[in-house]
Amino acid sequence: EQISNVPGIIAIVVVAFLVLTFIIAADRYLYLHRARVDTFELLRGLLNQLRAGKVKEAVANCDGKTGPVGEIFRTAIEHWRDGAPAIQHAVEEAGRLLIPRLERNLKLLAAFANMTPVVGLLGTLISLIGAFDNINNIEFKGAQVLSGDIKMALICTALGLLASLVCQICHAVLVEKVDHLLAEMGKGAAEITYFLTHNAPPSEEEEAARPKACPPLNPAPPHGFPVANPIPQDHLHPSHGHWHHGPLLRADGGLPDLQPADFHARDRHRPAHFRQ
Repeated sequence: EQISNVPGIIAIVVVAFLVLTFIIAADRYLYLHRARVDTFELLRGLLNQLRAGKVKEAVANCDGKTGPVGEIFRTAIEHWRDGAPAIQHAVEEAGRLLIPRLERNLKLLAAFANMTPVVGLLGTLISLIGAFDNINNIEFKGAQVLSGDIKMALICTALGLLASLVCQICHAVLVEKVDHLLAEMGKGAAEITYFLTHNAPPSEEEEAARPKACPPLNPAPPHGFPVANPIPQDHLHPSHGHWHHGPLLRADGGLPDLQPADFHARDRHRPAHFRQ
């Protein structure tokens, strides 16, 4: 009786291997799918920013959403001022660190693919041993008991082969996706390294001297708060005793030149109780 229960336990073990294979394969597939990125579009945008001297913006674009390819680009850009050998070494080191992350649990799937047929065969052999023990038993009840043992032996073999087939398919699909990402990483690393080693980086003074976007003159107020006396974008400008629409600032960024006579001209057009 103890031997006859072992094939059922082994069949449960094979099913557990199969469920674990589905969990690992789904996790790795989602990770590799999120790591995909259009290398050509990302590289084109980064090169345009680097040509314009926008190094910090280029590094910021290589965020976590760009996957391992973006990490390669970010590592290369961060070492741009260190020279060509430093760039190549940093890119190679980043690639060596990323490869284990991409290939995580793939060896485990390959091990499952090799182990499950062996475990199924073990259940088959144990079930056949139990069948022969039943035949040698004095209380052997005939073909029904023997057919049950043989059926359990075949079920163990079938489960082992099925689990092995599923493991091999999942492993092959994931390996193909990893190889595609590695090829994209290699191509992107070669392109960004070539560009950085053949172009001089902008100096820190040049990067600091780049004009920054000015905040709007009329920032949006918090929701629900009224705006009292907002500053107009296009206001009345005194000129030759009358008013016309003009810019708030001169072309060079300074304030308009107003003379005392201009303020008197302004007062003539204001209500009496507002005049000074």
